Amino acid sequence: MNPMLMNQFGMNPMMMNQMQMNQNGINQMGMNNQFNQINQMNMDNTTLSIKNIVEPYEKKIKELEEIIRQKDFEITVLKQKLNNNNNNNFMNMNINPINLNPNVNQIGVNDIFNIDQQLRIKGKEIGLGIKSDKEVFFINCFERDKISTIREKCNIFGKNLIYNYRVLDEDSTFLDYGIKSNSTIKAKSVNVYNVRFREESGRTYNLILSNYCPLNIALIYYLIISGDPVQLLSLINKKVGINFLFNSDNFDFKNETPIEQIFKYNNIPIIQVTLD
Repeated sequence: MNPMLMNQFGMNPMMMNQMQMNQNGINQMGMNNQFNQINQMNMDNTTLSIKNIVEPYEKKIKELEEIIRQKDFEITVLKQKLNNNNNNNFMNMNINPINLNPNVNQIGVNDIFNIDQQLRIKGKEIGLGIKSDKEVFFINCFERDKISTIREKCNIFGKNLIYNYRVLDEDSTFLDYGIKSNSTIKAKSVNVYNVRFREESGRTYNLILSNYCPLNIALIYYLIISGDPVQLLSLINKKVGINFLFNSDNFDFKNETPIEQIFKYNNIPIIQVTLD
């Protein structure tokens, strides 16, 4: 049929083509939607794959940035110490943390490995407040640093280091005592009590405490270091009684008397622990 003749009869060839496609079950809009969905799924899978590849490197970069920040802080402390010593030769030095190591941005696999090892050895950085009779110091240490680091950083000597009534063993680490960031450690002279808890089995646990530690705190510390969750749970549920005997006295958890008033001149008291 002549297209001109078809137009004369009011028939549109484009409409005929569309009608024929619809009769054959082909929907152009539906096909486009399917292609778009397939493309979207492929894009999502690609994005997810890239994210999984990049994510470990992003984490490593953040760790490296934190280490660089720590080094910058150490340099700032060094400059402050130099200023305090009035050493003009060093005061005039232009210390630029960025220029100290021109290869700081050129980090390779070996560098990342060494940094990982360093983090495992030292642990996380923690900020501490050290309170003496007249001063308060704020220092940064690492979890696995020895407690003696406090003396080196704060120049404190001749006083006990105390955290929550416990006199700290300076050869131990902050992690050993569960000391976390923003904790406060006191530096003061105290009478030290080595309180011993002796169980029926013969096991003994020692606690080095300050003279002003409340008795009930000492008893709670024993339950923590003995590491017996069944005994602790039984005590909480009142299914079993625990007796703390010293001479003829039986202590309970309501007693807040400082231990120096209870043990007086006996700096190494032995408390017998028995179960009902």
